[in-house]
Amino acid sequence: MKTIAALVHSRSFVASPQTIINYIFLAIGILMLSIHELAPVFEATYSYPIMFIVVITLGLIHGCLDYEIETKDKPNISRLQFSYKYTFLMLLVAGIWMVSPFAAMVLFLACTAWHFGETDFSIFKLNVHPFLIAMYGLGITGWLIGSHLDENQDIFCFLKIACPDSTDNIPNVENITTYISIGSIALITVAAFFSGLWRSVEKCLILSSMLMVTWMLPMIPAFTVYFGFWHSLHTLNLIKEDINLTFKSLIVKSAPYLLICIAITFVMIMFFSSVNLGSDVVLVVFISALTLPHATTMHNLLLRYRSK
Repeated sequence: MKTIAALVHSRSFVASPQTIINYIFLAIGILMLSIHELAPVFEATYSYPIMFIVVITLGLIHGCLDYEIETKDKPNISRLQFSYKYTFLMLLVAGIWMVSPFAAMVLFLACTAWHFGETDFSIFKLNVHPFLIAMYGLGITGWLIGSHLDENQDIFCFLKIACPDSTDNIPNVENITTYISIGSIALITVAAFFSGLWRSVEKCLILSSMLMVTWMLPMIPAFTVYFGFWHSLHTLNLIKEDINLTFKSLIVKSAPYLLICIAITFVMIMFFSSVNLGSDVVLVVFISALTLPHATTMHNLLLRYRSK
C-alpha cells in the first residue's frame, strides 16, 4: 500500500502547467483587485506603465516565436520569406489606420475576437465550429473593451466619434455599456453551451473566474490581467508543447525578436507622439499591426490543440 508521502510525490498530485497558469492568473487578478480597492492612487499612477511592461514582455514574447511555429507547418520557408510576409501584413494594417481608423479598428477587433476565441477553445481543448469560435471571441472582446466604454476616450477621439471634451456626443454611454456587457455574456454563454464546455465544472469555474476578475477591474488592469497572465501565458505553454522546448529555451529563442519588437515599439511611440495621439491609441495601433500576422501564424497550432 502506498504511503501518504508516496502519494504526495506521485504524478497524480503534480499540477499541470495549464493549472499553474490558472492559479497565476487568479493570484494576479486578486492582487490587482486589492490594489484597485485599497490603493486607487497607485493604480491610477502605475496601471498604464504596468500594462506597457506586460505587453512588451509576456505579450511580445508569445508572439516572437511565430517563425518557429511557421516552420512546423512550412519547413521550407526561409526566415527572409517569413519576415517579408509578416512585415507586409503589419504595414497593411498600419496603412489602413492611416486611411480609415474606423475600418482599422473593426479589422483589429475582428482579428482579436477570432484569435482570443481560437486560443481559449484550445486551452479548453474543445474542437468546435468556427461560428462558435467567432461568437465566443466576440463575447470576450466585448466583455473586455465594450464594458469599459467610458474609459476609452482617446480611442473615441481618434476614431472621430467623440473627444474627451465632448463626451456628450456619445449618447447614454452607461446604457450602451450595459447592453454590450449583457450581449457579450450572452454570446459567451451560448458558445459555452453548444461547445459542450458547460459539461466540465472545472472549465466553467475557470471561465467564470476570468470573467469576474476582468469585470471588476478597470479597463487597463483588466486587459493587463487577461492578455498577459491568461492569454499570453497559456499561449506560451501551447507553443512550448508544440515545438518541444522548455520555458527557458523559449525565452532564449524569443530574445532577439523581442529586442527588435521593443525597438519598433519605441519608434512608433516617437512617431505617434509627434501627432499628439494618446498613449492608449499608440498601443492599440501597435498591437493591431501585430495581431493580424500573429493570428494567421498561430491558426494551425491552435487547431492542432483543439483537435486533441
